[in-house]
Amino acid sequence: MPNVVVQQLNRLNDALFKAVIGGNETIALDLINSFLIQQGTPTLQSIAFIDRELDPVEEEGKESRLDLLGQDSATGAKANLEVQVIKQEYFGQRSLYYWARLYNSLRRGDIYHDLKRTITISILDFNLFDPEKYPEPYSCFGLYDLSTGNQLTTDLEMHFIELPKWHIAKPTAELTAMERWISYFDRKTKLEELEAIAVQATMIKEALAAENIFTQDEIRRRAYDLAEKAERDRRGQMDYAHQQGMAQGVAQGISQGISQGISQGISQGIS
Repeated sequence: MPNVVVQQLNRLNDALFKAVIGGNETIALDLINSFLIQQGTPTLQSIAFIDRELDPVEEEGKESRLDLLGQDSATGAKANLEVQVIKQEYFGQRSLYYWARLYNSLRRGDIYHDLKRTITISILDFNLFDPEKYPEPYSCFGLYDLSTGNQLTTDLEMHFIELPKWHIAKPTAELTAMERWISYFDRKTKLEELEAIAVQATMIKEALAAENIFTQDEIRRRAYDLAEKAERDRRGQMDYAHQQGMAQGVAQGISQGISQGISQGISQGIS
């Protein structure tokens, strides 16, 4: 493969993520398997995208929408890849809800044995867990007995990466496959570090090559820019709402303080 140009891009951008990772099943398989290898669970043999986005399904007003969804043709195992840049309240419950919708695949006449292993991988640009208590950027959840640690089933596997907690603290040659992919997505990774990682990881080099093609396509680049603008607008709206809420809280606190002070003064004057 010819040398690739490593660009300063937001690799959590929805348009770029779907073009690079969603546009190459071999790259997606390598990314998914890097998490499974890290956790020591069975890797997938292949991946075929079955729905780029689930059709919105209304259930008590909630939509199930997933980024990239694939299935191992050999085992039937499903894997969902998701990126999230905006912190959401109750994200853990949301993730479990999405996992359950994927897992619930039985049709009339099927038996429980037909249920397939379902894996979700969430790459987050925010802290899901308190960094003081849980400083590690990677976590994986399953179903276990709280007392003995006995695993109920291997069908549930939920992986989370919290990018704000990640930093490269060792030579790139010593990074695990998953850590290389984390570094690929992390905006704090330096270009020279990513260049070194690309030399060591063929599929990441493939991803960078796909980025080069992506950015040369005017329509796709426009989609990238629009997605970036949408993210900035969302962040701006959230910041504004937060500031407005704080201002209202302060004003309400001052008003209550004045009212309480007046009441106390009247009460003391009467007594």
